[in-house]
Amino acid sequence: MKLMIELWKKYCIWWVALFSINLLSFFLLWVATEVDFFILLPTAMIGSLIIFGLVGIVAVSQDRTKEREIAHILETPELWRQEKKIFRATANEQQQLEKIITLLRTQQEDIQTNERMRQEYEEYIESWAHEIKTPLALMTFVLDNRREEISPMVYTRLEYARTKIQEDLDRMLTYARMQSAKVDFYWEFLSIKELWQEITEEYMSLLEEKGIVTGTEGEDVEIFTDRKGFLFLLRQAVSNAIKYQDVQKAVSKLTMSIAESTTGEIQLCICDNGVGAAPYDLPFLLDKGFTGSLGDGNKNATGMGLYLANQMAEDLKITVEPESVAGEGFVLKLTIPRVEKGSNNHFVHRDSKQ
Repeated sequence: MKLMIELWKKYCIWWVALFSINLLSFFLLWVATEVDFFILLPTAMIGSLIIFGLVGIVAVSQDRTKEREIAHILETPELWRQEKKIFRATANEQQQLEKIITLLRTQQEDIQTNERMRQEYEEYIESWAHEIKTPLALMTFVLDNRREEISPMVYTRLEYARTKIQEDLDRMLTYARMQSAKVDFYWEFLSIKELWQEITEEYMSLLEEKGIVTGTEGEDVEIFTDRKGFLFLLRQAVSNAIKYQDVQKAVSKLTMSIAESTTGEIQLCICDNGVGAAPYDLPFLLDKGFTGSLGDGNKNATGMGLYLANQMAEDLKITVEPESVAGEGFVLKLTIPRVEKGSNNHFVHRDSKQ
């Protein structure tokens, strides 16, 4: 039955033509003699159906053979040079198929070229990232061990430059990490306040130079996450607070508060009283390349910080939600799933996004 339906859909016009010819033949027979008409009528109808059915089956078989051959060549276009002819394909079909194969072959070569260039670029970036770590480590060593030999102003500027280089390097490596085929995470229970202290100590010189007062609110909670990934989220929040400080205010504040959401999840809010974000900018702050319209910090902004933070948060199963009132401050809200202790640490990885 399925085959008959397929035959009807594919060759319906020929069914109509055959039926019309039979009607004409039956009319001529009926005009000639009524006796012969009633004898030949069922024979002609059955014979027509049998003949058309056999022809249709052969035609469908040929079409399927042709479809398989075309699919095989489309999957391996390089074989077109050896297999120039397709079973039962017309000259026009051969020409169209040759155009398709030529286009596919060109696109395949372009893809291979682009892939090779991408791999070379990634290797160069990774090599550069490792090379830049040497002068950065030397700079850090000098600042940490020769501070008394450097004037406070020079030290502050060098510390700012070191922090910016480290921040940009970390952002670049995080981006490369997320774009790789597999990303490895070491999941463990970590104290939020200890992670926050680690980040604020990293930015201590800049925070003191900017006069930004830091603080924490709420009870400490241990979360099950990846240290590097979560520190990257905190680093972006602190960096933005410094970048978008409101210098007109007497006291600049940066506060990290911990609470429990109504659904039992851990809610971490990193708040500052900087210039904030315009209401029309809020829906786009997590978009790639978006820099916003308020504050002097967006002049040198790349628009990648919060975008990468959001991408990392998705991998860590954390929800990021920016909130702000222009002129009053900015809040980066992180909603973290609660995981109870009871199992050992795990080393896991995720596949790249499809």
